[in-house]
Formats: sequence, C-alpha cells, structure tokens
Amino acid sequence: MQGETPMLVWVAVVSALAIGVSAVFWWVRSRRLEAQYTRLAAQASRVKRGRDKAQERELLKNLYALVHLGINSKNTATAYRTIDLIKMVFGEGIVRADEPRQLTTLVVRAARTKELETAAAALDAFRQLLRRCPPEMVPTVMEQLTYIAAIAMKDRHNFLAAKAMEVMFAVLEKDTGSPVSIFAALRALKTVGVLALRRRDQDMFREIATRMAELVPAPLESEPAAELVALVGMWLHRIVQDDDHALFCIVAELVGGVNQRGVLGQESLVLLTKDWQNLAGTASLRPNSVLAPLISEMALKTAFGFWDLGLWEEAAQSAGQTAKMIIQRHDLKTA
Repeated sequence: MQGETPMLVWVAVVSALAIGVSAVFWWVRSRRLEAQYTRLAAQASRVKRGRDKAQERELLKNLYALVHLGINSKNTATAYRTIDLIKMVFGEGIVRADEPRQLTTLVVRAARTKELETAAAALDAFRQLLRRCPPEMVPTVMEQLTYIAAIAMKDRHNFLAAKAMEVMFAVLEKDTGSPVSIFAALRALKTVGVLALRRRDQDMFREIATRMAELVPAPLESEPAAELVALVGMWLHRIVQDDDHALFCIVAELVGGVNQRGVLGQESLVLLTKDWQNLAGTASLRPNSVLAPLISEMALKTAFGFWDLGLWEEAAQSAGQTAKMIIQRHDLKTA
C-alpha cells in the first residue's frame, strides 16, 4: 500500500498537468481564432465588388477556413460570427463560381460534428447567396440544398431539412422569379417530397404540399408547368406503391389548391389526367386498395372544374376503364 501511494500521487500530478496544458492550448487557440476574426472582419468591412478579384477570392477562402477552425474547436461563437461576415461579403455581390458547394460543405461538416447552430447559420447564408448570385447559379444552389436536406433527413436533423426547404420556398415566393429558378425549386422540392414519402413522414410531406399549393406562381408555363406535372405524378406513383390513403389526400389537396388558383393550363391538365388514368389502373391491381376510384374522382373533378368538354370526356372514359379493370380483375362484390 505504501508503494502505491507515490504512484497515485504521480498519476494525479501528471493528470493535472495534462489538463492544465490542454486548457492553455485551447485558450491560446481561442485567442488566435479571435485575432483572425478581428483581422478578417476589418478586411470584410472594406471590401468592394470588382476592385480586386484575387483579394475577394482570398478573403472568402480565409473566411471559410476560419469557420472550419471554429467547427473543429467547437467554438460556435466564432463560427457563427464568421458566417455573418460571409453573408456581408455576399451582400456586396461577391460570389465565386463554386460558392454553393463551399457553403454546402460548411453545413454538412457542422451537422456531422453536431455543431447544429453553426449548420443552421450556414444554411441561412444560402438566402443571401440567392439574392446576389447570377440567375444561372440558382439550379446549382437548389441541387446543393437538396443534398443538404437528404443528409439532414438521414441523420434525423429534421429542423435542418426544414430550413433547407424554406430557402427553396423563398425562390417560389419571389414575384420576379425566373422560369429557370422556379423550375429548379420545383425539381428540388419534388426530390425532397419523395424522400419524405419514403420515410412515411406525413407531417413533413404535408408541409411541403401545403406550402407549394400557396406559393407556386400562377400561371405556370413551359418547363415549370411540366415540372409541376412531373412532381405530382412522381409523388402519386410513390403513394400508389405504398397504398397510403392519408398521403393521397394530401396530394389531392395540393391539386385542388393549384387548380383553384389557375396555376396550370389546359395542356398540363390533360397530361395530369392521362397520368392519373395509368395510376388508377395500377392501383386497381390491388384487391383491397381504395386509391383507384379516388384517383379517377380527382381526375373527374379537375376536368369538371376546367369546363372543357374534351378534357371531361377523357377523364370520364378513364374512370370507366378503371372500373372495368377492377371488375375484370376481381369479382363484382369485391370491386
């Protein structure tokens, strides 16, 4: 026992020294981060777009590097304040070609290291990026936001996925949104909606569909209109596979809201009813499914609301064919 006492004392002393050295190291590192932040903040306050491209690129490079250091050292305050500097630089219209990817790296890195406040702050920077980036960059931004939403949903960080979707919705809210931007936002929301359906996340899916019914600009033409038709079709295909009545009702509400606001023209509605005809036939193959008649009913309501005789006749024929398939496939009592 007497021999063990000096050993225990020695271990305690070494442990105390190690803790002390570690504390000094983190203090020094924190001070260095603060000094770097102060220097970069001064540079950011003086930067003006177009004066020196090399200086602009170097400043953004150093700002991102400081955020990464803040994430690595769990220094949330420094990371958060540095992201504010990045937003300020974006506000001057200084945006590099690979900015969406760089910003995505920050978000994912912070989320994966459980620095969720920093991840949320970096996600907010996408809003400023969208305000000042060239129009041709918007599709890339939407792709990166889709990736972030997918990672967040996989890691069960639903609030980060929701923040990514809010930025997508912001594109739809803009009165001056270009067709390219609207198309990119709809494509991104289509993918996120499918991910929510795969998870059977009814609340998230309802939020997406409800916001879309309110925000999709009216009227849509050309590629954005075709993308909305594709979105509804892809969601319904997934719902029919799962035979989920509750999720179908959410899509039906979306379609009703879109039709009420006159978002889609006749050509797009014809495409919708044709797709629904095929889906109703697919649903009818399930003996206990209630979706086949509901899909046919939705097509009929859409056609009736548009007051187009040709569209109404096509929807009515589709409903009749679906009913015939159900009777042929199953006995009359089951149908």
